[in-house]
Amino acid sequence: MEATRDGNRVVVRTAGGPRATVLASDPRLALTNDVEDVEVVMNDVVRLRGRVTPDPRVVPEEGRRLLDRALGFSARLTLNVDGPAVEAPAPDAPPAGK
Repeated sequence: MEATRDGNRVVVRTAGGPRATVLASDPRLALTNDVEDVEVVMNDVVRLRGRVTPDPRVVPEEGRRLLDRALGFSARLTLNVDGPAVEAPAPDAPPAGK
């Protein structure tokens, strides 16, 4: 799995299983920003666009799992890689993996 971020847009390229998890932190993805949606594009298809609510349980769970509590992930986005698209990416959006 390879991922890049540009503002609140995460582009993921994966050849793995049917689901993929993106760990998010605020303010990297401005999760508490009421103005800008988070967008996740997987293999050139928009899988999520909207608000993401931080979950206080994610911080300690991921800290224990990754053995690094300093990472501070505040949301876990598990998405179906081959599920239905939210909608096609905007025409001016860079392609996934670029």
